[in-house]
Amino acid sequence: MIWNDPDSFGEVVNRAMRVVESRYAKAAAAFVCGSVIRGDATLESDYNMVIVFSQLDNAWRESFIFENRKIEAFVHDPETLRWFFEREDAASGVPSLQNMVNQGLILKNLDGLADQIKEQPHKLLLIGPKPLSPEQIDNYRYFINDLCDDLKYPGSFDESIATASKLYSLLAEFYLRVNGHWGASGKSIPRALKQVSPEFSYRFNEAFKLFFSSEMTYQVIALAEETLRPWGGMLFDGYHRQAPAKFRLKRPGRQKNLG
Repeated sequence: MIWNDPDSFGEVVNRAMRVVESRYAKAAAAFVCGSVIRGDATLESDYNMVIVFSQLDNAWRESFIFENRKIEAFVHDPETLRWFFEREDAASGVPSLQNMVNQGLILKNLDGLADQIKEQPHKLLLIGPKPLSPEQIDNYRYFINDLCDDLKYPGSFDESIATASKLYSLLAEFYLRVNGHWGASGKSIPRALKQVSPEFSYRFNEAFKLFFSSEMTYQVIALAEETLRPWGGMLFDGYHRQAPAKFRLKRPGRQKNLG
C-alpha cells in the first residue's frame, strides 16, 4: 500500500525538521533520506535521517517514534562518517550510508558542512567498489554452487525456502559486484538490479517468483549457472580456502593444585 496521505513531501520535510530541532538542535548538519523522499514509501516506512555533529566521542544509531512516525537516526561527526564511508561500506561493497547521504535531502547546513559531506560519498560512488579478487570470485562460485545443490534435492520445501532466500541475496550480490557495480542488500536488491540491467532483473525476479509460487527450482538454478559461467562456472572440486594463521586460541594451561 503506497503512503500518499497524510505525508506529502512537504510534510515529510517539515516533520524531519522538527525532529532535528527537538532532538539534535546542536547538530551542524542533517539529512532526511530513503523512501520518504523518493516517493515510494509505504505505511510502514520509517524516516531515515543522518545527523552530523561537529565532534562526538563515538557514532551511534537510534530508533524512536516521533509524531506517530518511525524514525531511524544515524548520528555521526565528520570523522566517523568518513570511517563508515571508506571502511565499512567499501569493505562490504554495499554503500548503505554512502547512498543515504548522497541521495539525502539537506535539512541543516551550518557553515556549509552538509555540502562538504555530500561531496565524499558522491565521489566514492562514482569510483565504484574495489574489483573482486580471484579468491572472492571463487568463494561466490563455491557457495552459490552449494546452495544450488541443496535446491536440487531438498529435505523439504521449508528447507528450500531457507536455501532460496539465501541464494537470492548471494546471486544478486555476485552479479552486481562481478560486473563492477556496488552491491545491494534486502529490499534495495530489486532496485539495484533494475538500474544495472532491466533484462537480467526481469529474469532474476521471474525465476524466484516461480520458485516461491510453485516450488519449481529449475529456472533459479539455470540462472545461477548462467551467471557463473563467464567466471568459471560452479565450483566444488578443487576449492580451497585458507584461514589466517592468527585464527587460533591457545589451550588454557592447567592450574596447579594449591591445596
